[in-house]
Amino acid sequence: MSLCLQILPAMNNRNICVNALYATDLVSRETGYIPAAYGKEEFKMKQIKRTALRIMITVLVLASLPALPALASSSKVKCYTISSGKTTVYENSSLTRKSGTLTGSDEIKVLSVSRKHCKISYTGKSGKKKSGYISTKAILCGTDGETCKVKVKLKAYRRPKGKSCGSIPTGSKVKILGRRGKYTQVRYSGSGSTRFVFVKTDSLKAARK
Repeated sequence: MSLCLQILPAMNNRNICVNALYATDLVSRETGYIPAAYGKEEFKMKQIKRTALRIMITVLVLASLPALPALASSSKVKCYTISSGKTTVYENSSLTRKSGTLTGSDEIKVLSVSRKHCKISYTGKSGKKKSGYISTKAILCGTDGETCKVKVKLKAYRRPKGKSCGSIPTGSKVKILGRRGKYTQVRYSGSGSTRFVFVKTDSLKAARK
């Protein structure tokens, strides 16, 4: 696509098409051709101005890009894996080098969250603290959602149909992250910690009324 910009006064207020600039520079670099209308020094200055223009365009384009949707920010959020089985832990964020395994009973501390992976810390079988990366979908149904306030206490679960892991107090604000069967995953803060837990969807609907 041809992109035309109004150049600043220092550039003599000329409308220049970026595609034309690239084409001219390409021909000049490949053939050594200098347009007859320009002297050698003047042509060098034109090239410098074109380079500056390309930098300006790049900055403007990057600045205009829409921001990524807000992800679930995490500062040592506690949770369990959605699966009750084994989950592979990796030593790299590309999730290609295995470093360990989580079980359904292992409590996780989530250090950071992205769409594809989460950085976590956990206690290994030897009792030693470990860290690594797991797939985001291993612990989250979603990374952002609606926030609401619950009017009654809700029982919290590690995972759908899993063991209870406490309760969400009356008046707490929860962020809805997604659904899994008859359960809804939420994020809430209370008692000095923040957690990703599941609640029964029907109970959550009733608690919001």
